[in-house]
This record gives sequence, C-alpha cells and structure tokens, in this order.
Amino acid sequence: MKQHNTYYAVLLITLLVGFAACKKKASGSLDTVNNALYWSQLGDNKDFRFARGACVCVDKNRNVYATQRSYVSKWNGKEWTATLLPSSNAPVFTLYADNLNNVYAGSSYVSKWDGNAWSALGDMGGLSTDSIYCITGDNAGNIYAATSNSAVAVWNGTDWHYTAQLNGHINSVCCTKTGSLLAGGSFTNANGKYYVALWNGTAWEELGTDANALNANNVINTLTTDNQGNVYAAGTFKNADKNMYVAKWNGTRWQELGGNNSLQANNTIASICSDNRGHIYAAGWFIKNGYRYVAKYNGAAWEQVGPPAVIEDGRYSGNKYPAYNPIYSICVDEENTVYATVFEFISSVINGHEANRVVYYAQ
Repeated sequence: MKQHNTYYAVLLITLLVGFAACKKKASGSLDTVNNALYWSQLGDNKDFRFARGACVCVDKNRNVYATQRSYVSKWNGKEWTATLLPSSNAPVFTLYADNLNNVYAGSSYVSKWDGNAWSALGDMGGLSTDSIYCITGDNAGNIYAATSNSAVAVWNGTDWHYTAQLNGHINSVCCTKTGSLLAGGSFTNANGKYYVALWNGTAWEELGTDANALNANNVINTLTTDNQGNVYAAGTFKNADKNMYVAKWNGTRWQELGGNNSLQANNTIASICSDNRGHIYAAGWFIKNGYRYVAKYNGAAWEQVGPPAVIEDGRYSGNKYPAYNPIYSICVDEENTVYATVFEFISSVINGHEANRVVYYAQ
C-alpha cells in the first residue's frame, strides 16, 4: 500500500508539474486551444478596433502594442487598454520596442513608454516638420526616427541631431548587429534605381553597388535584419517575372530570398520581420488562393503561416473569415507567435472609421 501511495503521489506531482508548464507556456496573450488551427483575434469583439494601417509591435515580455489613431493600445494578456500620448491630438503612425522593453511611438514627435507612462523623448525642436513614420534603435541605446522631410533624427540619450536628407520619402529604418543605420523608401540613386541607404556617420551611401546592387525598380516599403546580420528589403519592386519579392543582403550582395520567383508575391509587400530562429516573415496585399496571408521563409522555402489570416465579427456568432483585405503590419514575439493587423472587411466602417483587428497565430 505504501508503494502504491508513493506511485500515485509521484504521478500526481508529475501531472501537476506538466499542467503548470503548459499553463506557463499558454500565459500572456494566447488561447492555446486555437494553436495551430487558425488565426485568432487578440481580444473579443467588445475590445478595440484599430485604424486602417495600424502598426503592431511586441516587447520581450510579450505585451502587444498597436496604434489606434492618437492612442497606443496595450494587450497585457487579458485585455486591451488605451494609453494616451503627451499630445492627444497627434495621430500615431509607428511603434518600436527595444531590448529593454521600452516602447517608442512616432507621431509628430517621438514618445517613450517606460512601462507606466508616456513621455516625450527630448525636445525635437524643428527636427520633425510633420510626421514620423518609422523608428528603430541600436544596441547602444540610440533611437532613430525617420521624419517627413526625408532625413532621420538621431537620439543619442541626451539630444537629437539630424542625418543628411535623401531625395525621397523614408518608409522604413532598421539597424544591423554592428549598429549601422539603414533606410529604405522612395528615394533613388543616380541611375533612378531604388536602394537601401547606409548611414556612415557623415553621409548616406548605397548598400551594394555595381553587380552587387539591389537595383530595385520600385519603392522599398519595409526592412528587417536577422541574428546573423543579414539585411532584408521588400516593397513594390519586382523580379523578372513581375512578382514582388524579399531581397536579402548577405554582406556581399543582394539576392532574392528563397531563389528566383520563390515567394511569387503578386502584390505589395507591406511588412517583413524576423524571429529568433532566423526565419523571415512577409505580409501585405499579395494573395494566395483568393486570400491575403502571412508568408514565412523557413530557411529552405517559403510557406504559409497557418491558414489564411482571419478576423471575427460578433454579428455572425463567432464565425471565422479569411483575410480578403490587406495585412498592414506583422511582428513575432520571443516564443515565435506571429501578430498581424488585418483590415476588417465585413464591418469596414465603424463609427465613420475603417477598422483593423489584431490577430495572432501560435506556431
């Protein structure tokens, strides 16, 4: 009897430990019942609906942030809460989360969220003449904000200063492992080709030249890097088969990620990102089997992440629908869960505003 009691005690402890481990894995923002089955909405239909073009980011603690007109909303694992920037009248265009869990928002200035409140990051003075559309940072703590006057404002921890201007709009900025600042957008080189610009500390230069140049034939919308130091660019530029693609800079030259015409994106790529395993994700306007989707490069080939991204409309008893409309922004957390803002196509106007949902897929 004693042996039996010992056996059942060990069995009970094992089950409890296993349950605790599963519970821990499921903590944060996710409902694990839905894992690997379909994309799920983050929050129910009574939660916030986000403006068209909403940006999403996630911090190291898996808190999710999304732009909501002149607010930034935070998902803490249970609910959305709206947080107001110092200037309540300025629309928020972009978000960036650093390695220390600080979150930065770009409007007509840069605001910093320290976990409790927003505050303006220094005095930008006349640096930003209108709007800030993209933000990034490096491992040294410098913050880079692309302004509407085609330059990047640099925060060094004390004050702001300016890079030189480019000859077109900056759509995306990112930093390499070594701290180099990169920019992509609608600017062109002397040959009229779009390129990724590298800031060398005093001037912009093209990343890759001559035979190793990107030579993009249209606008660059989005940039990202991976843990190995590779750089990726995508947008509306096309390959010889007239498909959009993700370009990879391996330190020496640009090449199409996955090989010639491997992604076959038939429309704009709006957002790309990487996970901690080095996988690359892409989403936007492109369609497969009639639906928009999130694509993932797994190191060998492109694949679809889950089924087509879906949204849920409360008027239809929780039925799930494919994403017929654009996916504007994607990001990946520390456990490789993918988040996306999906334009709501059923109720496209809510209180006079077009709306997005934030959805997720737990891999």
